Amino acid sequence: MTFEVYAPLMVARQWYKHAVASTHLDDQLGWNESSRRYITEKEEFYIPGIQDWRSAPDNKKQGSGDSIGMYMGAKYHQIMIRTVTEAHKHYLEALEDGVAPCICNVCTLALDGIPKWCYALP
Repeated sequence: MTFEVYAPLMVARQWYKHAVASTHLDDQLGWNESSRRYITEKEEFYIPGIQDWRSAPDNKKQGSGDSIGMYMGAKYHQIMIRTVTEAHKHYLEALEDGVAPCICNVCTLALDGIPKWCYALP
């Protein structure tokens, strides 16, 4: 039996964690990701360096093409810094207003995508 699943990113990651790490016994070996729902950690964000921005691949499949160049890399690097800074401000504001941390985490995503995946039962 296979299910096609659409869920918020936070749900997808938790489901994956349990599917990969769980031996369905009491020992939880393997993947163990911390969750800001339960603990407070310093927020960290990935912002590609100016030279790290890449073009879409010619074959339109996974991966990337060549560098988009320093000018375009600098343009999108600055856009991402502004976007992350603004999103982080909203995240902290929502926490201060008593919003649940799992919902506040969505504020930090520049694009709150809903991933789709297939899950097959053994």
